[in-house]
Amino acid sequence: MGDGDGTTRLVGREDEERRVRAVVAAARDGTGGALLVTGEPGIGKTALLDAAVRDPGGALVLRVAGYEAEATIPSAAVGRLVAPLRAHAPALPARQQQALDTAAGRVDGPPPDPYLVGLGVLGLLAAAAGAAPVIGVLDDLHWFDAESVSALAFVARRLGVEPVGLLFATRDDDRIDVAMAGIPHLRLAGLATAPAVALLEASLGEAVDPLSAARIATATGGNPLALIDLADELTAPELAAAGIAGSPLPVGRRLEAHYVAQAQQAGPGVEAWLLVAAADSTGDLALVARAAEALDVPAGAAEQAEAAGLVGLGPILTFHHPLVRAAVYNAAGGASRRRTHAALATAATDLGLTELGAWHAGRAAIGTDDRVADRLEAAADRAARRGGLVSRASVLARAAELTSDAGVRADRRIAAAEATLAAGGGELAKALVAGVDEADLDPRSRGRLITVRVGAAMF
Repeated sequence: MGDGDGTTRLVGREDEERRVRAVVAAARDGTGGALLVTGEPGIGKTALLDAAVRDPGGALVLRVAGYEAEATIPSAAVGRLVAPLRAHAPALPARQQQALDTAAGRVDGPPPDPYLVGLGVLGLLAAAAGAAPVIGVLDDLHWFDAESVSALAFVARRLGVEPVGLLFATRDDDRIDVAMAGIPHLRLAGLATAPAVALLEASLGEAVDPLSAARIATATGGNPLALIDLADELTAPELAAAGIAGSPLPVGRRLEAHYVAQAQQAGPGVEAWLLVAAADSTGDLALVARAAEALDVPAGAAEQAEAAGLVGLGPILTFHHPLVRAAVYNAAGGASRRRTHAALATAATDLGLTELGAWHAGRAAIGTDDRVADRLEAAADRAARRGGLVSRASVLARAAELTSDAGVRADRRIAAAEATLAAGGGELAKALVAGVDEADLDPRSRGRLITVRVGAAMF
């Protein structure tokens, strides 16, 4: 909806827009800053960030979205953020360059000092801002790997004289709250009834019965995505009927079912392709295409999915909304999901994406599978060499679940707990070793277990 000055305003988000745009304006004026936007899926976090940088006024906009499949790959998100800025790397001290290169996996070396990684990211952003203000748009932070979250929070807390603005968006997540402490925070709630009805009618292009519209606004909790999607799918009479019907509207879980119905209407080939894309979630079209071909998904399914408005096929595959992905993935049976992950594991391995291949292989396994567990342990070791303590813990914990030998399984749980404890997760470390039977351990492993328990108790 226009506001008369050539820009587009979000319905019912005037105050929120002012706060987000203020970060961009301050960066253009030479004052750095950051803002963390949180809220439930579909509440409008991405739209708010998009509105803020729709006209960046000459600033360089760097966009990075989080993906579940990369959440255990250390520094994956930071690597994608700084990739366009590598030309400025010579401006950094050698130690910071080395730390960034090691964190990104470009060179081998000991685990990088997180402090140097953070300083390196800050230095690159500052160097790039010498030519033009830089705005970082960091969406779906809850799917960022822990190392990237830590590094970006470090940077955000130190912005001041640099013309750099960082805009974060995330679902409600206690882990993110802890990591981003000290950074200004804006939580999005559902739209009030009047703006919710205005958004519904603007999306529909015509008025809806006031009583029904008000009931729809209440039933959706003012969730903008639910309102927009309902307007896209139903006519005004259908919306009026739905608004006063005794059955609930398709929101929340029912909104997921709504997206599943869209996928099914697009055809079985499209639904099968969407499951591959949903199981992967990295946006790597080559990887998805290879796995889909192995699963005999009909050619052209990706284009059909795009034509149906479910995905975008740019340089990176994107879903219309994360709820689309969740709906398609969760609606599939366990066997279908495992088969899809197995195809992605093979495709990722063929493309040289070793850690991603191991992750998918872990998702494809059922019961115990020592071969896959060994692959996961190797991936965890590689993560450790890059300083990925949290990633190592997560992957080792899955490896332990797949391990048949009680002693090896216990060792892997202890190793996962050690990594978790080193990363500051006392309670999680305690939980990881809670079920370890000392009878399965040799003296050395028993000593490690005692050390973990003592360390956890100190937290």
